[in-house]
Amino acid sequence: MTSDFDIAKITEAFAAAAIDSSRWNSVMEMVSVETGSLGALMFPNRGALPYVPACESILPTFDFYVRNGWIDRDERLRGVSLMIERGAVTDLDFVSPDEIRKSGYYQDFLARCGLHGFAGVRVGKGDNVWALSIQRSAAQDLFSPSELRSLARLAQNLDSIAATASALAFTRGEGALAAFDVTQKAALLLNRRGDVVRVNQAAEQLFGEDVFISHKRLFSRSQTASAELNAAIKSLLWAEDASSAPSIIFPRQDRLPLLVYAIRCPGLCESALSSFHALVVIVDPEQRSLPTARTLQAGFDLTQAEARLAVALGSGSDLHTEALKLGVSPETMRKHLKSIFAKTGVRRQSELVATLAALLSEQNPI
Repeated sequence: MTSDFDIAKITEAFAAAAIDSSRWNSVMEMVSVETGSLGALMFPNRGALPYVPACESILPTFDFYVRNGWIDRDERLRGVSLMIERGAVTDLDFVSPDEIRKSGYYQDFLARCGLHGFAGVRVGKGDNVWALSIQRSAAQDLFSPSELRSLARLAQNLDSIAATASALAFTRGEGALAAFDVTQKAALLLNRRGDVVRVNQAAEQLFGEDVFISHKRLFSRSQTASAELNAAIKSLLWAEDASSAPSIIFPRQDRLPLLVYAIRCPGLCESALSSFHALVVIVDPEQRSLPTARTLQAGFDLTQAEARLAVALGSGSDLHTEALKLGVSPETMRKHLKSIFAKTGVRRQSELVATLAALLSEQNPI
């Protein structure tokens, strides 16, 4: 086993994934190969788990880890603070060999899954820390001190990558908030824990006794409505395939009630290392709505033609129909669609429709 890894190659791959979130799983595959390990995956230090980059070889073990409750009995969590401090750790940095022999986590879970040693590598700083967990099998060597020093150097490189990824995602979130301001719609960005991390001007104008933020959470004057929203956000963040939740009514005294929607937008929120993962949109029925195409242009930097196509697709139309309607070739429509995919961060038309459904449906007041 080599005493060092190609840190530059791994860093470069992380930098590419920070810009293109579709690459995260392939980065985990590359890390596994470069470190001579069984597999690799990346955990958030805090928050929900659906967005976990992982290589294919480790997915069955990860499923067993979650499904059988080992996620709540993970003894490696004891090493998180040390990993944050040092940059990289392995099991023997925080548990003794005797503890490992007696531990159900190590013997009934890890050994049963054919795993032996691991290295935990810090990715990021502050409130947005992830752990790059590199797993080795019982047939492979434990991580050596020199390998851990190499991984600690990698952690230093990844700090700036994580900051860049977070900044890029946050910039896109700011654009989305600004777009909702254009349509006079209140919107809030949530992180993976469901905390409010950003609020637009339209939302601030609604705050008062009827709707307010407390301890980083959005609340209604109605305890029932507040509980419904909290449950919807939790379900949205933990459900891998969900893109939106049913509307929730926030009552107001002597005024029409507000309609509150929790939305998860893949193009904005499903990037690892992102500082936010969902949107809450508050619709005031007493306010006049502006065209949704303007929202898409401002929020996703779409051209006018692309925004019109996105609105049409979200409303149930198709490329052929829109091409005939506008008198252009299907190839032109496909080019527009490809550009929309790139700007919104989705890869298929079904994903685009799911992402925009809550914003574009004629039945949805958003």
